[in-house]
Amino acid sequence: MTPMRRLAAGAAFAAAVIAATCAPITVTSFTAKGVDVLAYRTYAWDRTEANVPGDPRLDNNTFFHEHLRGAIDRQLISRGYEPTSLQPDVYVHYHASARQRVLAAGDDWTTERCRDCSVEVYDEDTLLIDLTDARSGALVWRGVAESGLGGAVSDQTRMEGAIERVVERVLAKLPRRS
Repeated sequence: MTPMRRLAAGAAFAAAVIAATCAPITVTSFTAKGVDVLAYRTYAWDRTEANVPGDPRLDNNTFFHEHLRGAIDRQLISRGYEPTSLQPDVYVHYHASARQRVLAAGDDWTTERCRDCSVEVYDEDTLLIDLTDARSGALVWRGVAESGLGGAVSDQTRMEGAIERVVERVLAKLPRRS
């Protein structure tokens, strides 16, 4: 590989790594047609589905789940929704997954052997927060965040900060009760 080609490949790889690990949080939300989310006042936690596959680093991480539920509670309360253990208006449910991705760059892998190749492993995560009508079970609101954690899954302090930022961004899409 020529020095110029090696420099170009290295620059492309560095740009891809930066994009993967520092990816902005993409947040979207959906409201069921004809539903006034502000008509709902109280919420309770729905049971978590144990059979939904996720990332083993998150599935059995009690600290992750407790912190995530706490962050969701704080944001819902700050938006005017009230927790209850009696008859809630909506149930809250979430699903979080983090998948490891591999990014490889270097020589043209299709025509020659790779001599100056680099490999980067990064996390790609998704958080879904659902509100379902307690009476009918129908989904009334969904917030979704997708971003690169950049190693936060295996670092408790970074993970807690990432959870707070992501939950705040997702629930900012939920209408605020007065």
